[in-house]
Amino acid sequence: MNVELRKAANVKARLWNKYLSSKTGRNWELFRKQRNITAAIRRRSIQNYFSERCDGGPQNKNFFKTIKPFLSNKAHVQSDIMLEIEGSVTSDQNKISEHFNKFFVNIASSIGDEQINSENYNSVSDYVDKCVTHYENHPSVLMINDNFNKCNFEFRSTTPNEMASVLSKLDATKATGPDLIPTKIVKYCKDIFLIPLCNIFNSIIRSRIFPSIAKLANIIPIFKKEDALFDKNYRPVSILSCFSKVFERLLSLQLSTFLNSILHERIAAFRRGHSCEAVLTRLVEDWKRALDDGRSISVIMMDLSKAFDCMPHSLLIAKLQAYGMGRQAVEIFASYLTGRSQRVKLQSVESEWRQALKGVPQGSILGPILFNLFINDLYGFIKEADLSNYADDNTVSAVGKDVQTAVDLSKSETEVAISWFTNNQMEANAPKFHHILITNAKSVPDYEMKEKKR
Repeated sequence: MNVELRKAANVKARLWNKYLSSKTGRNWELFRKQRNITAAIRRRSIQNYFSERCDGGPQNKNFFKTIKPFLSNKAHVQSDIMLEIEGSVTSDQNKISEHFNKFFVNIASSIGDEQINSENYNSVSDYVDKCVTHYENHPSVLMINDNFNKCNFEFRSTTPNEMASVLSKLDATKATGPDLIPTKIVKYCKDIFLIPLCNIFNSIIRSRIFPSIAKLANIIPIFKKEDALFDKNYRPVSILSCFSKVFERLLSLQLSTFLNSILHERIAAFRRGHSCEAVLTRLVEDWKRALDDGRSISVIMMDLSKAFDCMPHSLLIAKLQAYGMGRQAVEIFASYLTGRSQRVKLQSVESEWRQALKGVPQGSILGPILFNLFINDLYGFIKEADLSNYADDNTVSAVGKDVQTAVDLSKSETEVAISWFTNNQMEANAPKFHHILITNAKSVPDYEMKEKKR
């Protein structure tokens, strides 16, 4: 805004009010001409503003200050967080960032067994061998070996056309990751990045090593609910580098056919054509058919604690091998999962880097896909009831000829599911379990569904 533009805008406003009081053709024409004059002055003012502040590029002290707001219109705007640490409330953002990082890295340390540390092995190949050998008699691995055909899936090199397609579909509003390279610049300069990124991705396929710099993540604590003073009420969201997202997208596109042949039709989250609405519609229709047949339905809705954070890398690797992934693909995923580091960022304050030994990044592309593959074999253990899955929410729906039969069946199958959670180093969040009884029976006994904690 400048003096010339302000005067023109005031004249335009007066002429508009004059037209509203007397809607004649002459008054409209006067307003229209002034509107066009004002628009031209505005365009010229914008050009002059950026010319003055950006001429000379980065050498101009106002350059980055001027263009930064336009690089991304999506930012994690945070106010200063106050947190209770060791019994006292503090607003020291450096102390809070370090506390959050330690908390998020260890958030699932008490769930499951101690992990096989990849740093103890000379190569990714040796680490994969150890994982496969260690879990060769695991119930889930045995079930997968017995029920799935091996397809020997391997990743292939990409082409410039495929890379161009992925780059053109990047979301330019995404926040900038640890490499400080904005997604908007990568997308709009895709012709420059195209061939180098193709060469890097194809190098990943050949070497079976995911780049270390692409495994770094800035963690943003997102407040969930209840008291903002307690760390447990925040969720860690990972902000990854733009190039990491590009490589993950290329890998996920190649995985699509393999996933469709492996995943159960009732695993719904993070899959095209499998929405939350589709899950609910299918459940309601199943229940309506059961009621029409004069049967009763017992439904138990289960929740998992820190499901994405506690997923064990070593067991997942053994499962991928059992599903029929070729050695090359398994080693690429092993490299992707291990050696990941994170730091918490609160506005301009950053914590030290810490290594994450479990889980998948919440905010990645491959994380949800790997979670679906990890939980998929649960369907091989639930045999007498229907199981509907959406991410970490699992619903057991049992149908019986009477209320007692339906309730007993849902309870027994829920116990099977809880046993699977324990064997797979996950933890059922029993306080969040819910039971629904649906029946046409005129008299329904008062059932008490006891919480099952393992």
